[in-house]
Amino acid sequence: ALGILDKELKPVPEDERERQADVVLLDSYIGDMLDGADVAAELRSCGFTGIIAMLTGKSGEEADALRALPCIDVVFEKGSAPMHMATCILNIMSRKTVRAEMSASGCEHKSAGVPPSLGLTTLAPPTPSRSLKCVAIDDEEVPRMMLEVLMEMYLDADMSISATLGATLEEQRAFVDVALGVRDGALLPVGEGDKHVPADVVVLDENIN
Repeated sequence: ALGILDKELKPVPEDERERQADVVLLDSYIGDMLDGADVAAELRSCGFTGIIAMLTGKSGEEADALRALPCIDVVFEKGSAPMHMATCILNIMSRKTVRAEMSASGCEHKSAGVPPSLGLTTLAPPTPSRSLKCVAIDDEEVPRMMLEVLMEMYLDADMSISATLGATLEEQRAFVDVALGVRDGALLPVGEGDKHVPADVVVLDENIN
């Protein structure tokens, strides 16, 4: 994780050492001899600056105790959906990057959700009267993950009615219907007696398939 050993566990010469891992995924229980929280603390004490995510079978107060540890960025219960985990990790990476850039430039960013480069540090973003319905499309997996981050974490979208599509030709063809509220996020037709709710925000990839 620190780049001192390569993936075959061979020492890396100091002048050839690779960068640290960007993200470390730890089990909270690593056999009888290792505890995930102890490993996380050791990583931080050795200068690890990346994201530490913890997987745990614990719940309730035990899981909350792990989340309270300063050496751990995020805790996932085992069985969490990979997309949810990726979305959370990408969001943390984004926030850390913004904070690092602000620190390096000596700027104070007072307005949540507005990048300092926009010069809007004294303005607060408008607050919608309700959560937004967002529909996005991209035919590649990683950009779709980033769109999930944008919608859920930055636009505070209602993810029960929002959708990120484009993985299949069927989704690409149904995108307009989903954006217009004629179909739902699962591509099922919305009944004639039900209210068709069009998207508040649509995000399109320039080159779709």
